[in-house]
Amino acid sequence: MDQATTRKGVLLIMTLFFLQPVAIGCWLALIPFVKDTLGLSKAALSVALLGSPIALLFALQIAGKVVGLIGVRKLFLYAFPIQAVASVLPIIAVNQLTLFLGLAVFGASIALMEVALNVYAGRIEKKAARHIMNRCHGFWALGLMTGSLVVSTMTALLSPLGAMMFGSFITAILGFYLAMGLPKVGEEEGKRAPRRRTFSELPRPLFLIALFMFAMTLTEGAMADWAAIYLSERMETSLTEAGIAVTVFAGFLAAGRFVGDWLKHRFGALIHARGSIATAVAGLRCLILPLPVPFVFLGFALVGVG
Repeated sequence: MDQATTRKGVLLIMTLFFLQPVAIGCWLALIPFVKDTLGLSKAALSVALLGSPIALLFALQIAGKVVGLIGVRKLFLYAFPIQAVASVLPIIAVNQLTLFLGLAVFGASIALMEVALNVYAGRIEKKAARHIMNRCHGFWALGLMTGSLVVSTMTALLSPLGAMMFGSFITAILGFYLAMGLPKVGEEEGKRAPRRRTFSELPRPLFLIALFMFAMTLTEGAMADWAAIYLSERMETSLTEAGIAVTVFAGFLAAGRFVGDWLKHRFGALIHARGSIATAVAGLRCLILPLPVPFVFLGFALVGVG
């Protein structure tokens, strides 16, 4: 693969990383609207929100096999339209059960997309012989921010369902078109996948890193799901305008990922990890303590960049 083709693959996969989460950002910004429309309590909403991560966990177990069977590039052509349709299901839910099921379908489609994105990014990273994964995930966070911004700004012109369809369907069409131009990379290698290690075979440091990632991902997920609801309760704003909380969080999440490689090389992985934790904890304190509203946005920013 020549340098021009490799550069094309890098640019296209970064663009797909940006397009895929726009629908997710639209949904996150619409959570307060759906909660109010269905008349759900926070407890009932929290149960319904479990539909997406539960389905995502199960789908991840087979997503790798699906990628190997269909091929990563071809999977994009199926997955973008499927995710676009699935993203509408939570918005048209009529009760807690249909919201749970709609989010389950949405979560399963997200799993297929994200595995395909990371597999291709890993392959093109090897061909390019340079680190691109952090930047890819930075563009993913920018896509999340864009989706929430679409809902926060366009619901004056469109209904919440219309805003969701606008964000998810346009990005699906663009993603489908761009995926057709992805260069072929990695499929020709034909390497067998390494044997999975059993739980007892995991090195202790790797187990601790996994726990660290679990804690950070749990915090990120909680912020994404509840930031808009939190802001709608703290400020007198419309249910859809409260989605700006997700925009702020995702924007600083993108900033943290774009500078992550530089910080790691400048200070080392250990100091980088400790600084990230300290920053996130400081942001959570801004949200937990009874501080003025500006500290709420500071909290979103600190947790995002951390």
